[in-house]
Amino acid sequence: MGWAGFQELLEKGKFNIRLLARDSKKNRKKLSTYASDPRVTVIWGDLTRYGDVLRGVEGADYVLHVGGMVSPAADYYPEKTLKVNVTAAENVVRAILAQPDASEIKAVYIGSVAQYGDRNPPRHWGDVNEPQTPAKYDMYALSKIRAEQVFAQSGIKNWVSLRQSGI
Repeated sequence: MGWAGFQELLEKGKFNIRLLARDSKKNRKKLSTYASDPRVTVIWGDLTRYGDVLRGVEGADYVLHVGGMVSPAADYYPEKTLKVNVTAAENVVRAILAQPDASEIKAVYIGSVAQYGDRNPPRHWGDVNEPQTPAKYDMYALSKIRAEQVFAQSGIKNWVSLRQSGI
């Protein structure tokens, strides 16, 4: 999701993009293409470290928060998924609210259809007004619900959660 969003923004050509990326060989290789692109600044860091997130948010007009743990890692490390995804949301919200123009910043959080729990035939589609009822052991879904609540209760003026479907 993050890569696709980055590519779309880059293609539009009218954005200066600051990208917080986890420092790994894979990410270094993938992002090396953009090292000399003046529209792109890569910040190597971690969403669970507030200082890293703050550097990514400072001076932003828009914040697209798509990072965190997803499957299959979320399935193997459920407790870590809950901690990482909620802490990341808390850090993003805190960094936005720390900006002098916080009320002008637009934030997009990426939720998940997993927040609704299992969808069995004949109703595969959810409705935003339906209760979020994932299984109690589905830490990925629970983490997405809690992280979305962080945004909802934050006081950020301009925010939205997009509950994406399976990719």
